[in-house]
Amino acid sequence: MAEGQIHYRASFRLYPLGPDPNLLDPLRNLALQWVKSQVDLPPMMEQLGFFAGASWGSLEKTLVRTLHHRWPESQHELWALRLVHPCNRHPGRCWCTDLVVQTLPGCLKVSIKQTHQRTRGYLGPPLPHLAPKVPELVKMLLADPRWDPRDGGLSLRPALKTLQPGGAAALRDLLLHPERFCPVLVSVPDPYGKYLLDSALLGQALDGAIHLFTTEPGTFHILKAELGWVLSREMQPVWAGIRIFQPGINPPGARGWKQESLRHRFYLQKNLRMPPQDTLQVFAQCVASRLDLPGEVSDLDQAGALVQKVQMESLSSRVKQWAEGNQELREWMALIEAENARLSEANAQLQGRVGDLESQVSQLEATLGQAQYQTQQASQSAAGLRTQVLQSSTKLKVLNNLHQLPRTLPEVLQTLARLFNGKVIFTPQAQASAEESDFDNIPAAWEALWALCTHLPKLLFQEGLAMRPALLRLSEETGLDASANEGEMTRDDRKLMALRRVEWDGKTYSIEPHLKLDRGKRYLRVHFAADFEKQVLILGHAGNHLDTVGTRRGRGR
Repeated sequence: MAEGQIHYRASFRLYPLGPDPNLLDPLRNLALQWVKSQVDLPPMMEQLGFFAGASWGSLEKTLVRTLHHRWPESQHELWALRLVHPCNRHPGRCWCTDLVVQTLPGCLKVSIKQTHQRTRGYLGPPLPHLAPKVPELVKMLLADPRWDPRDGGLSLRPALKTLQPGGAAALRDLLLHPERFCPVLVSVPDPYGKYLLDSALLGQALDGAIHLFTTEPGTFHILKAELGWVLSREMQPVWAGIRIFQPGINPPGARGWKQESLRHRFYLQKNLRMPPQDTLQVFAQCVASRLDLPGEVSDLDQAGALVQKVQMESLSSRVKQWAEGNQELREWMALIEAENARLSEANAQLQGRVGDLESQVSQLEATLGQAQYQTQQASQSAAGLRTQVLQSSTKLKVLNNLHQLPRTLPEVLQTLARLFNGKVIFTPQAQASAEESDFDNIPAAWEALWALCTHLPKLLFQEGLAMRPALLRLSEETGLDASANEGEMTRDDRKLMALRRVEWDGKTYSIEPHLKLDRGKRYLRVHFAADFEKQVLILGHAGNHLDTVGTRRGRGR
């Protein structure tokens, strides 16, 4: 499959903590548990193929592929797993997780790489931002009590370590360790104890992939003096920043030592003026995109290439022994080896070309998907504009036929019903309540109802606000007195709440939300509901004050 964006990458060793030195079988069983938590495996794949090497599924949906090889002469084993599956949170993204395990004397070497990419054929909006996160498989490996995860001779438990005075030499030894594959992050606070990024966030995103060290503001000046003896000035940690030491550091005095600092970057607050999550993304990408080290096998494709190379070398050695003494056969073998080398080089170039083409196809598909999505959005926008033009035309016709302003509250509702047809529903109950109302300040009623019909649908259906915050905004923008609920005593009274329900289009709506308009001793109450599915505002009452516990007892409003 085409190379996706690297989300997480780690390589470490597992050393047994119990009496049983065999860790490969327990690790494969743990990997099987993880795969079963992600996809449904057929019984045959689960029982046999998963451990011996097999493939199930397809790239279009879900793919589980394993590889197993044993070197008879050395008892060295290699087992690799690839799981490709759709993202359960977004249909436009698919995940690819590679696990490669190699047996070494007294331990296992484990490499994990997780990538994600756009699903082929996906047509929709751009994929949402993906926050850095440790894969569940890694969490399971790090938490298992049967082994100790180590890298560069240092345990990855706990994830966070404090660098104390006297630890400069140990830090140098870790940096120069030939078997260190995890980057080392050294986080130094400012003199007031403030760190560039919370260490807990770094641990959540990069646990298992890094060695994380912090220092204390009161002791860093001592540590810095010690580091001056073991690291060049260009390579030292800095105040109020984070330094990332990538694997594969050249020893002091070696050629190119001074240029090493270009690969092992440091970050300061002035370089990262961004929110913590964006800063975390910078560090996660820096760690995940590190270069391959010699001998590192980080995915199933590399594992397959390694097995094929070893098999070819073994077969070539046997054939050479068999052909010893036969000059013509040796010449023929030399020609075959030369041709094989040429084909291998051509195959590598073709694979690189295929990878480039697949990346281009993915980019073109992404561009096409975005273009089609934008076309769809433009069509919807055009349809919305046509609807607005039609509504505006309807309003214009109503206004052209409006020879005089409404003189009564029922006329106000009738006029607004024609102006906002399809966006605001004026129910028969609302019209009947207006007929019975004694509210006679018609300009005030027109102003309040006009503001309700123009402002509230925009806040609810375009900005996506819930009713309560929408009414708060309505009050702030128009000065109207609006409330989302009745008082507790009224809400506890079934008969009173029955007055605050209305039927429309076969559905019952609660019309607790209301506007309050008081002019002297005359009151206007406008009760309404919102249908977010149909995106309409429903007016169920526009008249006198509905009964409450207070008004029923004769206590005014």
